[in-house]
Amino acid sequence: MTTIEKQAINIITSKKLDFYKICIEIAKNHPKALVEGCREYQYVSECKRLVESGEKVEAIKMWRNETGKTLLEAKNEIENL
Repeated sequence: MTTIEKQAINIITSKKLDFYKICIEIAKNHPKALVEGCREYQYVSECKRLVESGEKVEAIKMWRNETGKTLLEAKNEIENL
């Protein structure tokens, strides 16, 4: 996790901020980041589903395709989901 991500989490959790309002601001000011975040959520969710259904190899293939990681990196990341 990057320093900026950690700072964002600290801000959100330390103050009673409205998550919905934060998402709206991100969507308005950083639409590309919002789209990438949604895309990442979709492939992570699908990889988890594949692993849970016994299709670990397919999950690793999908992870590699989406992230550009090596086989070993993808395998390790899938195992740590």
